[in-house]
Amino acid sequence: MIDRPGPLSAAIAPLTTAFPFDMAERGGLIWAVARDGAASLALTTDNLAFPSNEPADGPSADRQAARTLKPAPDVIRVRYVDEGFDYQTGTAAARAAVLLGGGTSDLDLPMVMGRDDALRIAARTLRRLHAERDEITAYTGLATALAAEPGDLVTLGGVSGLWRVARAEAHETPNLSLLRAEAADPDALAGSVFVAAAPAAPVQGPPALQLLDLPPLEGFESDLRPLAAVAASPWRAFDIAAGPGADALTVRGTAEAAAVVGATVAALAPGPRYRFDLANTLTVQIETGVLSSVTPAALFAGANACVVLTPVGEWEVIQFQTATLTAPGTYALTGLLRAQQGSDPAMAATPAGAPFVLLNTDLVRLNVALSERGLPLLWTAAPSGAPPSGLASASAGFAWQGIGYRPFSPAHLSKTVLADGTLQFSWIRRARVGGDNWDGEPPLSEEAEAYRVSIQSAGAVVRTIDVTTPAAAYSSAAQAADFPAGTPGSLTVTVQQWSATFGWGAQQPCIL
Repeated sequence: MIDRPGPLSAAIAPLTTAFPFDMAERGGLIWAVARDGAASLALTTDNLAFPSNEPADGPSADRQAARTLKPAPDVIRVRYVDEGFDYQTGTAAARAAVLLGGGTSDLDLPMVMGRDDALRIAARTLRRLHAERDEITAYTGLATALAAEPGDLVTLGGVSGLWRVARAEAHETPNLSLLRAEAADPDALAGSVFVAAAPAAPVQGPPALQLLDLPPLEGFESDLRPLAAVAASPWRAFDIAAGPGADALTVRGTAEAAAVVGATVAALAPGPRYRFDLANTLTVQIETGVLSSVTPAALFAGANACVVLTPVGEWEVIQFQTATLTAPGTYALTGLLRAQQGSDPAMAATPAGAPFVLLNTDLVRLNVALSERGLPLLWTAAPSGAPPSGLASASAGFAWQGIGYRPFSPAHLSKTVLADGTLQFSWIRRARVGGDNWDGEPPLSEEAEAYRVSIQSAGAVVRTIDVTTPAAAYSSAAQAADFPAGTPGSLTVTVQQWSATFGWGAQQPCIL
């Protein structure tokens, strides 16, 4: 991989390290010369000459070639980009059978490859360095020095094996610097080289990813951004990215801890609001983590809050007092407080298999702009620093609606019949933020106070009344226009509060 501009030699260097070839000049051009070819020149005593400062008292290989041994490492450790492990950094090592005390040498290759390829490169590099410990300076005639090129493979009379020309000097003392060539076939060194690879990291599958569009949560009422719950085993940090497409993703947050996620294993029926649901049990199976019981005081202070995705397409916020372990990873949750934090529109009959998330600090807030509200985006969770796609990543389509900005449905809707037949409706406003303070009226939480009253007949809205106070009058004339046969004894009425950011808020139908 080339991640920045640079000289050509820097780009080629990792290739010459990984593969058996060298770059050499031939006829004014740069050529890739194989290191494992056949010999192109045979050096015998007829080709060798005495250096000028040596006495000419007879041919001798020892006098005609000066031989030295250089140090070499005992272990070569290769670091590479592992294509089999979601492009994370992999490690492979080769160790010599005979240790020379040369220690370990690291080789960083910016190359994508598999573990077996990395092992071959480590073993080949170790063979080359151990072979090149053996260096000979062969004094030759001028014609031989001019004919040889760096990179050529030669044989040397009286010395076994192939030798590679490292340097050719054609001056007053012509000579060739020769390095012993490594064996081309790894089997040639079987028994003398032991390949020891770092333990392969287990291939990790995609994480569990849930994207949450929730009402204001206790203690975080001012932060209405969506949340992400990510779980995986073994755990590692995950970057959550989003964009209109796979080619336009930007990181929106990082999950540093695994969330407690799972699914319901039994159906959950709707329950009462504003009081304990003693009839239903929420049975869930979780992937990681544990669930525990709390005291009533802790429960009323906001503990043990969780969410369940219902068929409505929204998350119902539920609190539970008691968690009973019924099987490994499976809990029966009782002492339920339903439709918490204004999530009553989400409460519905929910089948088994519905996603479950425990609300705790392991969830991550996602950076979104208010202008992205309602836009369908592609969301991904991938290991931090890794590409947003791969075997260890998960993706999902998600459009943030900004449920946290939605006004709660008004409570205690009532009807009064006046003397002239006018129906007077009244209700109590609920506050999205700061509504737990019992001293005085709850804060408005919106820019201005406005409501819409909808009156229905046979499921269809026959009249809407917009008001700016928590009361509305349905006159006799309006009733006669809407119900020519007479106003029924009971009416289905809904009331919604207005938000300049969200629009009309949640409604709770009431039969009056």
